[in-house]
Amino acid sequence: MRPTLEYIIDRFNYYNQLCFDGKLVMPPIKLNTRYAEMGVTKSEFVWDENEKSYHVRYSIEISIRRDLPEYEYTDTLLHEMIHYYILSNNLIDDSPHGTLFCQKMNEITSKYGIRITIAF
Repeated sequence: MRPTLEYIIDRFNYYNQLCFDGKLVMPPIKLNTRYAEMGVTKSEFVWDENEKSYHVRYSIEISIRRDLPEYEYTDTLLHEMIHYYILSNNLIDDSPHGTLFCQKMNEITSKYGIRITIAF
């Protein structure tokens, strides 16, 4: 399968309700045709008057270059949604796939039986 933007948006809304209690504000979602990475979550840093940095202007990109089973796209979207959850809540993890990321990934996997992977 190669999902459409409408499909990814629908799945974002579904998993937002199921796994994140509907608390994620949908960021711009884009499809691309990159081969090297299936998904990416982007944001920009800004600093406030106290020189504290935080993330703004989030986006999620999903590659549709490969014809893959639906579960691969579910895996990719949820993986990126976890990154977005951490960034948008200004949580600090110890690495990109660190303790917080793995806790949320394991919670979703054990609670809903949804496979989420980390590529190295």
